[in-house]
Amino acid sequence: MATINVRRPNPTVINKFLGLNMDTSGETQLKLGESPNMLNFQITENLKLRKRPGYTLVADEHIAIKGMWAGYIDDIYSFVYASDGREPASTVNPGLPPLKITSALPEQFNINLSLDIPLSYINSLARTSMRGYTMSYGRYKVIVKDITIYGQGDKLIVELPVDGTVKGTIYLAGAPVFNKDSLTIEMTNLDFSVATKNVAIKTASWLFHSPLVQKLRSKLVFPVGEQLRSACSEVAATLRENRSIENFRINGSIDRLDPEKIQITSGSVKAYFVLTGRVRVVMNVD
Repeated sequence: MATINVRRPNPTVINKFLGLNMDTSGETQLKLGESPNMLNFQITENLKLRKRPGYTLVADEHIAIKGMWAGYIDDIYSFVYASDGREPASTVNPGLPPLKITSALPEQFNINLSLDIPLSYINSLARTSMRGYTMSYGRYKVIVKDITIYGQGDKLIVELPVDGTVKGTIYLAGAPVFNKDSLTIEMTNLDFSVATKNVAIKTASWLFHSPLVQKLRSKLVFPVGEQLRSACSEVAATLRENRSIENFRINGSIDRLDPEKIQITSGSVKAYFVLTGRVRVVMNVD
């Protein structure tokens, strides 16, 4: 078979295209200008056979490709593919670590606990306490027609359609915090959004001195104590059962519950906690 070598960016040009070589006996070699098929070839206007750009060997990997993409990255045409790759080289440690005999294991342990508070539940509580609320401040009056709370970044946004002296929609924002004493999620730092402040400062600056924000802060309190107490009780009961596993007996208790962080997702507020306690593992010796 004849071989046509192609060098980019100047493709090989054949003087005249002689057509497709349809011989299947394998005895007839391709002449310059013949093609076994038209894959990756084009015929020019003057009957020349030109190699199409675009087909080239980019990788010689005998592995299964899971996905690929081709396109421009910073104006450079790129081809990206992903595969399982090869197993990284590893070495086996010929010596074992020194054996250490101890008479006691550390008793303290931590358990990560998370609570998921759906925004639908938060909105239900907020509407029950705030929908229809009327605030009077001197000669001004604000009537809360509805309330919607949704997440945006690390904050909750409160959308408040109002009527009365001010007509329209007021927006407030704040990051939820955990009150360890009352076991509630609160919005103690709730305040008017920047956009609302920019508009209100020109036409309704009295809103900044009104009790509306304080009222919202006091009402937007979401209890999680029941869920936390239930989770703690379940863990504590398991530790108190003094259960045996083969030759070991396990007993323990919970000492402390600490908040870790609060994360806002598109559909819920997730509160993360750490349970700290003590556990004893005793070996049964017959």
